[in-house]
This record gives sequence, C-alpha cells and structure tokens, in this order.
Amino acid sequence: TTLPNLIQYMKISEDKITTEDKMSAELTVCDHLRSLKLSGSLYEFNRQKQEPASHSLSFDERLAMILGAQVDLRINRRIQRRTKEAELKISSRPEEIDYSHHRSITKAQMQEILSLSFVRRAHNIMITGPTGVGNGRPLEPGPLRL
Repeated sequence: TTLPNLIQYMKISEDKITTEDKMSAELTVCDHLRSLKLSGSLYEFNRQKQEPASHSLSFDERLAMILGAQVDLRINRRIQRRTKEAELKISSRPEEIDYSHHRSITKAQMQEILSLSFVRRAHNIMITGPTGVGNGRPLEPGPLRL
C-alpha cells in the first residue's frame, strides 16, 4: 500500500477504536509501567485518567507530565536515601528556628536566604558565629533545595 492509503487507513481505524480497545490499551500501559518499575509515571498516568482537564492536553504535554513525575520521584528518593546515609546527628528545618531569642539575623533575612535569590544573583553568603551555637547545623534537604 502507498503512504497516503496507509494514513487514510489509520484515520479510519482511529475512528473505529472502541471503549473496550481504549481500556485494553490503558491496562497494557499500566502493566508496562509497573513491570518497568516506573511507579511515579504509573501514578501520574492514573491521575490523568481520572482528571478530565488533562484530556484536553496534547500527547506531548501529557507524556512530559508522566515522565516528569517519574523524574521527580527519583530525585526525591535520592535525596531521602542520601540524607539517611549521611546519618546526620541533628536535623532541623527552617520553620523550627526560634526567633524569640536574640539573634543577629531576622526572620525576613532568613526568608531571603531560603528563597535562594542570592544564587540567581550569583552572590555568596557566609554564616558565622561562635562555636556550638548551630551556625553549621545542616538543614534537612527538600526537593528544591541545593
């Protein structure tokens, strides 16, 4: 057959796809994602099936979201694994900082640091202070932190 005939056949065949065929294809995709251990992609694929708004997206946009979910999952797992392997003795979070004690940094200044705007401006920061007060205390890594 010629290419135009093949394209025409594909268009006609696409119109004849039944709901049963679509369900079968979805199950096949789910099985493949599961067998490849792509749980982030599987979760996003199932989420998209349930959300009508995602049906208006193009194939490329939906695929990008499905693959992006897998990448995000792997990055987060890597951070969690490395944090656990580091066996940090003390772990703290920015929201745990007690500003009621006298500090030479304000909450607004700390928020500025946490926004990482100094990175975009290509500036450095140095946190100094007496030994033992927590200035070298590591912050618990999160998905978007350096």
